[in-house]
Amino acid sequence: MNKPDIELAREAAAAAQVNPTVAKMILSGEYDAWPNVQGALNAVRMARQQ
Repeated sequence: MNKPDIELAREAAAAAQVNPTVAKMILSGEYDAWPNVQGALNAVRMARQQ
């Protein structure tokens, strides 16, 4: 089953973090409005369109 775009974006944004606390915050789903999560979400959506 494919993961939802937002879940992939959270994982990508969390993987790019040096600080493990921030990575956990991102993965929680409570910080989806953060620019790094939104940027990753845009990238996932653009990749799916190709």
